[in-house]
Amino acid sequence: MTITVSFLSPLARGNEVGDLNNRVMKLIEQGHYSEALPLAIRTAELEKSRVGEDHPNYAIDLSNIAFLYNKLGQFEQALPLYRQSLAIQKRLGGDNTPAYATGLNNLAALHDKMGNYDQALPLYQQVLNIRKKVPGDAHPSYAVSLNNLAELYRQTGEYHKALPLYEQATAIWAKDPGPESAQYAIGLSNFADLHHAMGHYSEALRLHGQALEIYRHALGDAHPAYGSGLGSIAALYLALGDYDKALPLYRQAADIFAASLGKDHPAYAQALNSLAALYDDMGDYDKALPLYQQALEIRSKVLGEQHPAYATSLGNLALLYLELDDAGHAEPLAVESARIRKASLGDSHPDYAKALGIVALIFHKMGENDRALALYREVADRYKRSLGESHPTYADALNNLAFTYGGLHNSSDALSQFVAGQNVAAHLLGDTFPALTEQQKLRFVQKLEWGYFGMLSLIHSQLAGDASAVRAGLDAVLSRKGIVFDAQARQQEAIAKSLDADAKRLWQDLESQRSMLAKLMQTGFGKMQAEQYQSRVKEIQERIATLEGQLAGKSALVAEEMKQRSVTSKEVAQALGRDAALVECVKIQDYDWGKGKWADTRRYLAFVLKGDGSVKLVDLGDETKLEATARQAVASLAHIGGSGRDQDAASQRLYASLWEPVASAVGRTGKVVFSPDGVLNLVPFAAMQASDGSYLIERMQVSYVTSGRDLAKGDPGIRPESELYLAADPQFDLAGLSTGEASASRGATRSAGFAIQFERLPGTEAEAKMIPAYLQGTKSVVTGKEATELSVLSVRRPKVMHLATHGFFLQDQPEFSAGTRGGKAIQHAVADVPQALPKGYENPLVRSGLAFAGANHAGETQGDRDGLLTALEVSGMDLHGTDLVTLSACETGRGEIKSGEGVFGLRRAFALAGARNLIMSLWPVSDEVTATQMQVLYREYGNGSTPARALRQAQLATIGELRQRNSYASPALWAPFIVQGGAAR
Repeated sequence: MTITVSFLSPLARGNEVGDLNNRVMKLIEQGHYSEALPLAIRTAELEKSRVGEDHPNYAIDLSNIAFLYNKLGQFEQALPLYRQSLAIQKRLGGDNTPAYATGLNNLAALHDKMGNYDQALPLYQQVLNIRKKVPGDAHPSYAVSLNNLAELYRQTGEYHKALPLYEQATAIWAKDPGPESAQYAIGLSNFADLHHAMGHYSEALRLHGQALEIYRHALGDAHPAYGSGLGSIAALYLALGDYDKALPLYRQAADIFAASLGKDHPAYAQALNSLAALYDDMGDYDKALPLYQQALEIRSKVLGEQHPAYATSLGNLALLYLELDDAGHAEPLAVESARIRKASLGDSHPDYAKALGIVALIFHKMGENDRALALYREVADRYKRSLGESHPTYADALNNLAFTYGGLHNSSDALSQFVAGQNVAAHLLGDTFPALTEQQKLRFVQKLEWGYFGMLSLIHSQLAGDASAVRAGLDAVLSRKGIVFDAQARQQEAIAKSLDADAKRLWQDLESQRSMLAKLMQTGFGKMQAEQYQSRVKEIQERIATLEGQLAGKSALVAEEMKQRSVTSKEVAQALGRDAALVECVKIQDYDWGKGKWADTRRYLAFVLKGDGSVKLVDLGDETKLEATARQAVASLAHIGGSGRDQDAASQRLYASLWEPVASAVGRTGKVVFSPDGVLNLVPFAAMQASDGSYLIERMQVSYVTSGRDLAKGDPGIRPESELYLAADPQFDLAGLSTGEASASRGATRSAGFAIQFERLPGTEAEAKMIPAYLQGTKSVVTGKEATELSVLSVRRPKVMHLATHGFFLQDQPEFSAGTRGGKAIQHAVADVPQALPKGYENPLVRSGLAFAGANHAGETQGDRDGLLTALEVSGMDLHGTDLVTLSACETGRGEIKSGEGVFGLRRAFALAGARNLIMSLWPVSDEVTATQMQVLYREYGNGSTPARALRQAQLATIGELRQRNSYASPALWAPFIVQGGAAR
């Protein structure tokens, strides 16, 4: 924001003129410029008749009128008034006075706003020189000059010149008029805009948030400056892909500008343009088009058709027409936009490169790849010179260049550009993640997917036989897949290791708020009205987001831990060992290289990495067919008591679809680690059956990881504090459950519509008796009425945690058969289920969990614990140093699937809490068989086996026993448990 100044004369005025002038100043302070203008004109007329035209007061009045015309976007009316006022000041006091400097500043600011940068620059520099002498370089007016010159440099793309000027201006305003002033907020906001332009999103987010809060307190939430602050932070959220936050902010900014400045003002046009850009990004072209056109009309009328802002509107419209497959309309608009930007900004400005990029994109879409290639090369070179090699816009240019090379089947050059683009993206993610909540991280990663998917599609389509290209693809997957989970886990690990009391306090507060949200969302309205309920949910969600942001930026330690380590396939191969293979699956969107556009299909690819370092790429096929096969097969395998013939057929379909394609690449090995994606996270790979009737688990050890990167994780250096915590055989019917000493804000956590009743599981009592004997050291075993939710949450860093109880995963409220470790669903009154909830209500970490003592009376509980432990609460536990968590319950490995990020449920929650290995189930499990299987598992684990090897031995023992007893080993009984963790050996 460039600052123009309107000020009162130090000379006396007549009473009527003075009163009018005071009213003008008051309206200006309130941002009511249209109301102030006729009063300012009347003030000047009266003062002219009283003192004449050659008087400082009249010069000031002319400047005030020009100021108002400027604010109202009527630049042609403002220009001669500023010049006339300046001429009077020079005649009366010379060209080195503060008054003359102020007039000169205002004239420069007007030229700046009109896009006349060449005329503005020498004027700003002259003002700076005057003010450095009088009133001096510590005065707020000197900071104004520094700020305005910095703004000019930012607009002309000379960021290195702008940065120190912003720093100096903000430091002056922090002292005078102080850190709560609107001027200081302007400095912060402008500084934030610069960081945004430079691709420093984390710092921009922090500064914008601080500036917005100061604006609100200093000026109110109807002032144009507050509207500008809203628009700036919304633009940042748009760049991060957080549409939910950007949309209401853009709308609010537009409403503020319309009310305070009018609908013919450039600021209102900017708000419309930004809102249109958001809809455009969301693919809602019907809403975007009229807004773009309206902004173009305003800019044409107010700014003229040679202004950079008008060129921006032309370019945006061109892109939208291109999205609508109307290259005929798009091309002339894009060409004209580039011409205007070159003429007004110069050919070294980033906006000129952007305009050329739009023209290149049109050529690419029209199939004129040779013309597109030449332009894209020029664009990338211009961005490299103007923005640097770590800027997100430069990454976009590299990706566009790569797609064009790919369209020309110049595969090697395409790949090198994609790799360079992914390197920039990795740098950007590492810098930005510390300031984002988990949801914002997910959205930001999604916004950057196009280059990542383009690279993988290129390798699949054109370079599948090139070993170095395949390795580059795997390295990209290892860098990107599960990156949000990794960042969240690193943050929690950093906090666990940190001795920072403030960080721990924030973390405890966050845990409390999460539990409160879980209770509120799951218990429903209660005595509240719908509006009260929605307001309360929104309030807690905002508190959680605030705490996450504060925690993320709490210390250099946390920020550093959240940055992603660059793990390569070579490091993962070393961690695998010679007798193991990794099958890294990834679901991508297909790109049609012949037509030069994204296809409507998605597919699964598998990168197979062996311990000797060799890598191969396997196409697992189209998403629709593969996922249908997987879902149908898993449903059949999970059916306890189902037909052996049906289960054999299902497991053989999985074998044919998922194992046969990768078998030759895996070769003869004793261990295979699967890193699934999408629906494949729910597949029991161990139960895939060959034509000879043998299961995969009978030939090799099988385990899971979120990403192959997990295999190369180092030791966090946190040691367990006890050997075993075991909770089993809870007294579900326990009434009058004690709330304990936990804060009441932690809350009960029942799922919406939750009315599952849990039956006792005798087999869990047997587990409680036999498992401790296999382990050494300090042990804590709780059963019956002692096996409470609070007991589990109070545990800290046991080496082994074993939870033997019912689990629940609520999606379609499925019925569970009695005698399995699942619940029996009961219909819940629809009236009790919250309606019209804020977006984001269905948190998957609330809809999965474990049942403990008192769970059957959860609906009657008034205290802070109801016996239902949700994944959301688990995610806040401290299990760093815990080697193994076993969830001896049903469906604990299920949850909401998010491609590239695994399963959001207990599976993710325990891993976030710090558990190194997790044994969990994919479907309801048999109580009797599970108890026997757990005995073998812990015997092996106690003798030194890894969790993966121990589970394999337990499953092999169960297969043998079932075959001996029934002549058939039903996978429904022996195969539900899987192990996920970082140990392949």
